[in-house]
Amino acid sequence: LAFNNQEAEKVKLLCNQAIEYNKSNDAAYYMLSKIYLMEGDNQAAENALRKAVGIDSSNYYYSATLGAVLVQNNDFVSAIKLYEWLINRFPSKTESYMPLIDLYIPRGQAEKAFELADRMEKNIGPNEQSTMTRFRLYSAAREHQKALDELLRADQVTPNEMYETYIADLYAGLGKDSSALVYYSKALENQKDIYGSAHPFVAECFVKLSQVYRKQGQFGPAAKNMMESLNVLLQLEEYNERDVISHFQKADAWLCSMEVTPHNNIDLYQLKAELSRHFSKYSSHSGKKIRLKNI
Repeated sequence: LAFNNQEAEKVKLLCNQAIEYNKSNDAAYYMLSKIYLMEGDNQAAENALRKAVGIDSSNYYYSATLGAVLVQNNDFVSAIKLYEWLINRFPSKTESYMPLIDLYIPRGQAEKAFELADRMEKNIGPNEQSTMTRFRLYSAAREHQKALDELLRADQVTPNEMYETYIADLYAGLGKDSSALVYYSKALENQKDIYGSAHPFVAECFVKLSQVYRKQGQFGPAAKNMMESLNVLLQLEEYNERDVISHFQKADAWLCSMEVTPHNNIDLYQLKAELSRHFSKYSSHSGKKIRLKNI
């Protein structure tokens, strides 16, 4: 109760009394560590956690918390040893794998990170963490085809909007625009299902679609997707004003780039009307003055 009420001094007093009565009270040391962490005293927290782990090494959460504190205290060698021990002792606990992978990668231990990702998948089955670890490692090594193949394999097993967005990004970077459009469209539908239609991820996906269309010289679809993104942004309770203004200006510029033909004249008229509607709504709401060529 004292801990829940954040009565730190009272908790420390009670814990120390409990330890004085029973030197093997691991729970009291663990509670002390939580108070020290709350106070920002990481070294005292580490000392208390070492005591708790020394008394009961079978308690996963004591050791896992100690690992996190060792990282905060920049004792990376000890943290690596502890996480390696934790994974051997508790192979099904997924929480230990990613901290260790994140310790391996910046130290140039890519092979160990690959092995750990494979081991995680073997112990708990296909999962997003192991897939994204291999993707990150391949990308860092500039092995873009292997990075792409990893995501394609994972997306076939478990369709995932994050995989699909990265797949589309890779295809766009490789100049495979048609494939990029397919996967951005897949990601967009999954994002709408997961987050709803008014979400920053949805707005960003529309922007990426518009960029690929613009690269292909399809200025109508480019402007239309940029305006879809605008529509999403304007539905959000909070949005970045510079993003909104940038979207207006890009959509306007891309409409200006459209060549008027008998086939697209109606589409161009409708897109300009839609841009005008968005523009009027935003201007009256924000009081901002933006200069656009089409309006």
